[in-house]
Amino acid sequence: MPFSASTREVMQTLGVLDAKTLHRRREDYRDKSVHPDSQFFKLGVHYLRKSPTSKQLVWDQEATVRAWVEATKVQAQPVAAEQGGAA
Repeated sequence: MPFSASTREVMQTLGVLDAKTLHRRREDYRDKSVHPDSQFFKLGVHYLRKSPTSKQLVWDQEATVRAWVEATKVQAQPVAAEQGGAA
């Protein structure tokens, strides 16, 4: 079953110290201070609720890590060209 990781397990894998860092990235997180473009965790793809009425989540750890890496990777910049050197 892919949805078996707890929020704490996913946090440890990603090196995240605060659960809110994960939860703010959920598509169903309702906070006007969080821009929708930064919400890349999808219900049914990256996480599920333990039951329809539960606030607890279970995560697909592999899918979540892939989405996190993709969303947070830094685009490589040509340093020499930026500094006026030869590229």
